[in-house]
Amino acid sequence: MAQEEERRGSEDRDRSDGREGDGQRVRATEGRGRPDEVLVGLVTAPPDDAGRIAGVLVERGFAACCNVVSPVTSIFTWKGARETETEALLVIKTIRARSDDLANCVREVHPYDLPEVIFLPVTAGLEDYLNWVRDECGLKEKAE
Repeated sequence: MAQEEERRGSEDRDRSDGREGDGQRVRATEGRGRPDEVLVGLVTAPPDDAGRIAGVLVERGFAACCNVVSPVTSIFTWKGARETETEALLVIKTIRARSDDLANCVREVHPYDLPEVIFLPVTAGLEDYLNWVRDECGLKEKAE
């Protein structure tokens, strides 16, 4: 686990555009797609933290729904060595207009210094479900 946290926290790069930076900026929406485009977000987290993170994302209106898939095995190379970690995978349904806020929220509540946050466009789906995602993640005020 310590190697995974070090891997995720030691790079000082802006992951959105590859330029040197503080690693904190998120630029998921600049110049891409419609604001109401439905996206699937993928976030890995320690299994004990995944449910809490998913709950915060839904409560704050950044996600319509989060599935927590656990356990998943992450295999990666870090500093020339092959590593294996047990994590949980959050499958998050959101819209492009919320993706920056969602990514920043993950940074705020996630225990890793550099959490995985990836968004994929939804190209097809049950239209009623996609509209529900849009409604839940719309920019309307969320009840406290």
